[in-house]
Amino acid sequence: MSEKMNQEMARRLVELLDLASEPVAITYSDHPDDEGGREGRYVCVAVKHAFKGKTVNLSRKSVVCVGGIHWLGFMDLQEMLVAFLVWLEQSFVDSDACRRWFRSTPTPPFGKAEYVVLKPLARCEETPDLVALLVNAGQAEAVQGLLTFRDAEFIMPQRFASTCQGTITNPLATGAPSFCLPDAVSRKFAKFTDNDIIISMPYPFAEEMVNNIDGWDVDIDALFRQIVKLNRGGRVPEGNDGAATP
Repeated sequence: MSEKMNQEMARRLVELLDLASEPVAITYSDHPDDEGGREGRYVCVAVKHAFKGKTVNLSRKSVVCVGGIHWLGFMDLQEMLVAFLVWLEQSFVDSDACRRWFRSTPTPPFGKAEYVVLKPLARCEETPDLVALLVNAGQAEAVQGLLTFRDAEFIMPQRFASTCQGTITNPLATGAPSFCLPDAVSRKFAKFTDNDIIISMPYPFAEEMVNNIDGWDVDIDALFRQIVKLNRGGRVPEGNDGAATP
């Protein structure tokens, strides 16, 4: 995979979806990116910085949040997180409920690599593990349309999750695209807005989206006019077999 191909993919996604932020490449690696630095960060803040065009290296030593260390797979801190989620965040009624939630969620990629590198897709020289998009509701619907265009049975899950978990762990562990609604803490720390949605997916799904663009892209204003005109006709057209057709 060349940087030029990633640049073209990023360009087409930004252009079609009218994205305000560049797509982000997420790569597990045993080596840090030369541009990324090694300063301490919350993972959600690192994700937001990557959407702003920065390159960030994350490691066990640089991640400063317990959840980030666990969900990126640097260390198993489940028991510490149970206490955190129940007694501090009050996300669950008790420890038993929290442990049931842990059993229902994808397992972090423990031991996969020493670093997680976040950088704009257009500057990525290799094939990343994931591609993340920062979208609003309308753009999210368009992403679903692109992914469903050929695979009519496609379903994109959304799980209760922290931002680092929803953006990185879930799509990586399941091998499928995933919705992430930035959690309240990350909206505070990383300044995500109430309108922000993150969709993160393994790289082949991003390729599939770009491959589907030419056949899927529709002039929504022209479509709206056609629908209005059709509905004003007073009846639903019938096909040759008598069945209603659009």
